[in-house]
Amino acid sequence: MAFKVTDFINEAQDGARPSLFLAQINFPVSVPGGIEARDRSRFLIKSTSIPASTLGMIELPFMGRKIKLAGDRTFEDWSTTIINDEKFSVRAAIEAWSDSINGLQSNTPTFSQSIGYRTTGQVVQYSARGNPIRTYTFHNIWPSALAAIELAWETESTIEEFECTWTYDYYTVKPGDDGIQIEAGSEIGLSIRSALGLSVTVG
Repeated sequence: MAFKVTDFINEAQDGARPSLFLAQINFPVSVPGGIEARDRSRFLIKSTSIPASTLGMIELPFMGRKIKLAGDRTFEDWSTTIINDEKFSVRAAIEAWSDSINGLQSNTPTFSQSIGYRTTGQVVQYSARGNPIRTYTFHNIWPSALAAIELAWETESTIEEFECTWTYDYYTVKPGDDGIQIEAGSEIGLSIRSALGLSVTVG
């Protein structure tokens, strides 16, 4: 068996990079500022994760042995770290969304339907060439925990950020060009390609 460094380089050079991603939250249409927050979430969600799921196990004892069968699937909550801009565009929309689910003061929901507050979210992995290679879509998502933003007079040279935890029912996966597209001629596409250090050609 050959132990060639070149073999490893050839296989590993196309490894997916954790920094090449975009995430997006689709806010309910009734949430004030939801459309702007959706568009800005692509750039303000600075870190997140590809979702996890767990298959439970059922053990059936038989004559001193345990037969292990697949049980029910559970999905862990999805967490995002979000940059806070001076407009509080994403933070304010999440607060309004949460308040609509259960009013801070009224203790009642404002959605007309009991499930009307649930939408979708996405995280898209990109290749080094800027093409979407895998898209995870979260279904029936809603914000379950909105973390504090720490303030202090002695804090310098820092931009505010906060954590938000999302609960959902399940996710679906699509490979290839099914994610948020990067169009070279669009304003968003130019920004993304510039951020990724990719060449931009506008016809």
